Formats: sequence, C-alpha cells, structure tokens
Amino acid sequence: AKGYAVERAKVELAHRIFELRQEKKISQVELAKRLKVSQQFISQIESAEGHNLTIETISRIADSLGFGVKIIFKREKGIKVA
Repeated sequence: AKGYAVERAKVELAHRIFELRQEKKISQVELAKRLKVSQQFISQIESAEGHNLTIETISRIADSLGFGVKIIFKREKGIKVA
C-alpha cells in the first residue's frame, strides 16, 4: 500500500506540473530552456517516468512557472499533492 501511495503521488505531481505549465501557456521546450534542461527531461517529469524529483528541482520548476512550493507535514498518513 505504501508503494502505491508513493507512485500515486508521483503521478499527481506530474499531472499538477503539466496543468500549471498549460495554465501559463508555456511549451515543454520553453520550460526546458528556462530550466536549462532537455525537453525530454520535462516530458519524463510530466509523465511520471523514472525520476525521483528532488525538492530543488520541484522548486526550480515552480519558480520558472511563477509559483511557489509548500510542503506540509500532516498527522494523517499518506501523500497528497495539491
């Protein structure tokens, strides 16, 4: 169950990054240029493939899209992406 929760959170985070990028009307190529990474890297992030994103990378993505990052430790178990 724990492995499922982590994988689900990765998919939710990937989807949220995709949504925020779309909301800002920025292409994967443009986001990649802003982050100085490849478009393939952005594609992998948005499809939740392979990468365990670091807080630093998540923060850089959020910043480049004009957002901040908020991490909350909660008493309930599980992972939630908002």
